[in-house]
Amino acid sequence: SSTNNTLMIENNGIFTFREKGGYLINYFFMAYHTQQSYYNHMTMHLSWNQGSNYDAMFHAYASFPNANSGYSNTHELTGNGCVFLSIPSVHGSGSGERRIKFSMHCQNSGNGTYGTTNDNYTGFVISKITDYTHTPS
Repeated sequence: SSTNNTLMIENNGIFTFREKGGYLINYFFMAYHTQQSYYNHMTMHLSWNQGSNYDAMFHAYASFPNANSGYSNTHELTGNGCVFLSIPSVHGSGSGERRIKFSMHCQNSGNGTYGTTNDNYTGFVISKITDYTHTPS
């Protein structure tokens, strides 16, 4: 296992796993706007083939459908997701084939997500739980 931030490599918002194992991934967002937005979701995408293709693996949702019903300020909602991901070694080549990325989708295109240099309102935490995985058959 690793304790010095070498579990993943980041390149343009794409995160590559450097080690096989079992990972618990918690991700979260805060959406805001003054108008209604029926769907706001953050999706975690997974690639099993070095980024050639991605599958939407999990979604975190939040909704504020009646933003103007007697309330005139900015609405804020949070969404979060949690998933366990097994990164096996493939034919002895390690885990570099496995990559994740995140995307945000909102009904109201004026929506934003919070984040500052001092506070984490939108982001993710990855914890390596185990070194052992099942090899795909």
